[in-house]
Amino acid sequence: KPGTIDDATAKVLSAINARRGLKVDYTNLAGEESTRHIDPVKLVENEGHTAVLAWCHNVKAQRNFRIDRMRRIEVLDGQISAEAAQMFENIDSLSDNPYNPSPSDHDVVVEVTPEAYALVSQFTVLSQPKKVSDSTVRATIKVGRLENLGKLIARYGGAARVIEPKVARDIVRDYALASLGREPLVQSKM
Repeated sequence: KPGTIDDATAKVLSAINARRGLKVDYTNLAGEESTRHIDPVKLVENEGHTAVLAWCHNVKAQRNFRIDRMRRIEVLDGQISAEAAQMFENIDSLSDNPYNPSPSDHDVVVEVTPEAYALVSQFTVLSQPKKVSDSTVRATIKVGRLENLGKLIARYGGAARVIEPKVARDIVRDYALASLGREPLVQSKM
């Protein structure tokens, strides 16, 4: 049915099978809208959402795009990029991780209880999580945009907390204060 998730998934799958690019209007986790030119390679599932692993021409890197955040999907004519062709050649070794870090991402140390273990699984983990107590583990994850961290941590209602860096802790604290209708203590700068 046009305009549904099933229709969007069918268009993406069609582009993957035909090795064609897509032009999509996309809304990211922060609510920012952009038009993206992507070469889709593989469908992945995460936490009940279907995403597509693709080469993004806008940022010149592999990215995952949730299909439910796509609007106006247009299948493009012509060849896919050399980078996407290489991804197809190595499809079995591609990660299904919904987050693919870039060199400019930040290292963030988090502590999570079982209710928030999913947080760690969404990101690239830089070291094996270490047990801090019977139910808490500490891990270092790669985060692209620190300004989105407050919203992300708040989802877990106290089951996740940021340990370092300080700027990340400040962002989470200020997000919580704003959610309570209070003024942030400091305007965090990145």
